[in-house]
Amino acid sequence: VFHDFSALLARLGEPGADRYETAAAALGAAANEAWDKDHYLRGYYADGTPLGATGAAACRIDSVAQSFAAFSPYADKDRVQTALTAALDALRDRERRIVRIYAPPFLPEERAPGYVSTYGPGFRENGGQYTHAAVWLALALRLTAPEYGAEPFVLSADIAYAPGKEGRAGWSWYTGAAGWYLRLLRELYGETP
Repeated sequence: VFHDFSALLARLGEPGADRYETAAAALGAAANEAWDKDHYLRGYYADGTPLGATGAAACRIDSVAQSFAAFSPYADKDRVQTALTAALDALRDRERRIVRIYAPPFLPEERAPGYVSTYGPGFRENGGQYTHAAVWLALALRLTAPEYGAEPFVLSADIAYAPGKEGRAGWSWYTGAAGWYLRLLRELYGETP
């Protein structure tokens, strides 16, 4: 927000843009320091203990921290890719078709990070799918896949796998396949996909 506000002030010719950009860069640098092997930490307890750390009893990885890293212009791009992959590996349950907010959930006997632990383990924001977080993760994944190169709301005829062009879309607005895809979604999920 500071970064975008700084750019807005600069475009309007208003003073203060440098101040907001400096603050944004400092916050971005601090966030990059919250790295733990293959993902970003969720935060810290008041005593400095990391929240969302590898090896923790609860919340070993959190999707929100990984997603928000992708939204930051200051995040290390290689770390963001690694973090998003780690989040998908740990949090996506293909069989049940959900993406958990973090895993594992907090149990009643564990140190409470706040209100999220008032929900039972696996419910709502205590390790269940919290849809805001699932959508943020999807947005983050979309932001980090610019090589697709086609509109995100249409179905492309092909996706390249040629060296250096992996993931690039071809022939967007492929209506025949889109029709079959819509039929599949309706058969799987009912009339409203």
